[in-house]
Amino acid sequence: MPEKPNPALTGRDVTAYLNVDEKTIYRIAQQRELPGFKVAGA
Repeated sequence: MPEKPNPALTGRDVTAYLNVDEKTIYRIAQQRELPGFKVAGA
């Protein structure tokens, strides 16, 4: 049986998971060191 894809995490989910400040997550994502994408209309 094929594996289910991992669900996308919000910025807040990532901050809780990595135990860092939300600004840090967005800065790292902007530097393209953390994969991410925007969801339109969310």
